Amino acid sequence: MPKAITHGLRFDESIVYLAAYFSFTSGSVSGTSYSFHYRSVISYMIIAVSSSHFGAWQSAAMNMIFVFVGVAFIMKKAIAQH
Repeated sequence: MPKAITHGLRFDESIVYLAAYFSFTSGSVSGTSYSFHYRSVISYMIIAVSSSHFGAWQSAAMNMIFVFVGVAFIMKKAIAQH
């Protein structure tokens, strides 16, 4: 993967993560909202891809765990609402 793409992904991931964090801390979204968890899951996926590209396998693995936790939460909430 070219360096420009990986650096761009890391920058995009930072923006997504900050957007989720600021929307949560400002009170515009709840910590249990779909919006917050979608943003978090996308952010963790990008971090995992970037980490694996640079060989940081422990970080990639931990971020994939966060992805699975976030997806499980979203699915559990969706099932509970139907």
